[in-house]
Amino acid sequence: MIGADGQHSAVRELAFGPERGFTRHLGAYLSIYTVDNLLGLRDQAVLYNEPGRAAAMFTARGNQRAKVVLLFRSDPLDIDFSDPAAQRGLLRHRFAGMGWETERLVAAMADAYDFYFDEMSQVRLPGWSTGRIALLGDAAYGPSPMSGQGTSLALIGAYLLAHHLAATPDVLTALALWEKQFRPNVEDNQALATDGMSTLLPASRLGIFTRNQAMRLLPLLARFGRGFGGRIERASRAVTLPDP
Repeated sequence: MIGADGQHSAVRELAFGPERGFTRHLGAYLSIYTVDNLLGLRDQAVLYNEPGRAAAMFTARGNQRAKVVLLFRSDPLDIDFSDPAAQRGLLRHRFAGMGWETERLVAAMADAYDFYFDEMSQVRLPGWSTGRIALLGDAAYGPSPMSGQGTSLALIGAYLLAHHLAATPDVLTALALWEKQFRPNVEDNQALATDGMSTLLPASRLGIFTRNQAMRLLPLLARFGRGFGGRIERASRAVTLPDP
């Protein structure tokens, strides 16, 4: 079983075919890294938007350190994902001239020990297994951080797979039953990424204004199970887990 993405993409390609055929670009790129708590935040997160790009910071435990998140909209780029220096250069270019505290956050990127950069994409495989090889989590159906459901889908998928393997003597039959049961839930959760994009990364000033007004209505919408939060809750509860 292959349970994570990244370094296991080569295994996925060997078993299932060319990588690009299974990933769907969502129109954006993401960077996350840890820095000192430059803004003096206390157990909070802040987000600043300009059309097509966003800079954010949220505190880590103890408030001494914080995570910086940089997002920008873009068509697929020809990027060497093994070259962090080139990626940092791209981010400095993309976020040049952005307001708020963005210049400080981008400058701190040079000292980050855990710099991460990747495209926002989803894994869309026509099947999660071939023979006795099966994929789990992001390797099989990564919904992207925009959905907020990657960890949940990985854990639930593993639990359901273990259940079917224990309950069904034939492995191939168990894999088929597992995918048939779980795929509709995965697709519902992957659909959340579109709303996540418009919420975190509006493409226009009108989009930013509309998002901000909608945020003010969130407490009221939550009471009626509406809005993005309501969709997340419904998607996350759509699977009934069998007893162990």
